Amino acid sequence: MARITDLPNELLTTIFQLARDTNPAALRALPLLCKALHQAGNAVLHEHIALYWKLNSHSSLNKFIKQDPNTDLVRSLRLHVQKGPLNAFTIGMPIATLHVSAICTMLTTLPKLATFSICLDGQIDHRCTLPGNLLCKFLNALPESVKNLELDTQGADGKWNTPPSCLLPDDHICSSISRLLPQLQTLRLRAATLCPELLLSLQASSQGVQPTTKVRMATINLELGDVRHPGPGQSWACGGTPKSAPGGYNTIDVNKFFGTFLDLQKGGAFPHLQHWYILTQQEHPMIRVRDVATRSVTDYPVQFANSVSSTPRINRDDDNDDDLAADDGQIEIASREQQVNPFAIQQWYIIRDQDGTDWYGSIDEIKAAVDFEGRWEETEDGWRLPKRIARHTSEGLVTHRLRTDKLKSLDWMLEQADAVRRESDRLAQVGRELDIAETVRQVSVPVDRFNGEGEAGVWFVD
Repeated sequence: MARITDLPNELLTTIFQLARDTNPAALRALPLLCKALHQAGNAVLHEHIALYWKLNSHSSLNKFIKQDPNTDLVRSLRLHVQKGPLNAFTIGMPIATLHVSAICTMLTTLPKLATFSICLDGQIDHRCTLPGNLLCKFLNALPESVKNLELDTQGADGKWNTPPSCLLPDDHICSSISRLLPQLQTLRLRAATLCPELLLSLQASSQGVQPTTKVRMATINLELGDVRHPGPGQSWACGGTPKSAPGGYNTIDVNKFFGTFLDLQKGGAFPHLQHWYILTQQEHPMIRVRDVATRSVTDYPVQFANSVSSTPRINRDDDNDDDLAADDGQIEIASREQQVNPFAIQQWYIIRDQDGTDWYGSIDEIKAAVDFEGRWEETEDGWRLPKRIARHTSEGLVTHRLRTDKLKSLDWMLEQADAVRRESDRLAQVGRELDIAETVRQVSVPVDRFNGEGEAGVWFVD
């Protein structure tokens, strides 16, 4: 019988990849069994890594920089910036920049790195800062092998948090990304400041030669959420800051930005492009998706769906006055009922698709439904990887569609609302029964009260 060590490395690699997906702890142990398993196991173990950047010497980032000799095995890297450094940047602590040079040096020693990610989405607050000049250093240190790039700062790279002298004219993430653009296949980008200089490397030369990029799937999210300011936040134009701009800040001219993309597409700069989405949130409740590849604009109306009482207000043709709660429709829900009331514990939003159908979900579910193609996947170990890009079909490119499999339909919401009403009525009935029930006391009875029966018992007395 053949032993596992007799298998070729190609099969061992496949086995270890399956082990990584099902039992990561087992994968870490397999290379330690024998020398024969070490090579294949070590290659899979270092294929995808997430390095946590903290302010102590025991972080995985610090250990990898100082000790790990397997840099040539790394294919994807996520730099997982923790709140410690982000808060330290805000208050100007020197320790925050302690690892910057070491990180840049480390990036230059990854000759086969194909995927690089910095993603702060949902992990920061208003006290967090990741200076743009540091991001430029990281981007400029990436090797030529990188073809998938994710940079999502959720606005933490805002220039207004650092002195102007910290950002030189060439310290510009748009120009840094532009230098990488010809080699990229996948791009996901959200930053505080952006401008058309992002596309500088694709501008035709004076001889009329049109540079091209390998990009097949890209998303630029110009919506920053409400971390920095209330309302539908939007990326600022590079060169304008809240302090220098007369109106408080200069938002990027999205139509002009989109127009630059369309001009380049017409000139042949994107021969492999399937979709390049530009996402914005309009002043009125609407998410707008511009697609460079199909030269289309798709609008999705979005509205907060919960009522004041945390019970959904859903208009139905069969509603009548008897079914509605008194006054303004609010229902008082006891704490016990909230355990079975999905509307009392979640903020629901409603979005309408191209077919006029309404769908419900949390704000994160709504955003995921809009950005499902460009959204990267995160594993339990913290890696972030782009989705596999399907090849062009014979049907050609299609305009943006909402991904609704994770959202709730109107019928589902109505069923839940009916269930809440029924449970509310049941609990109210239980309360009325308790109000009219006789008081019952429970007392222990000595054994000798039972005429020799020899058992303790309970008497129920008025």
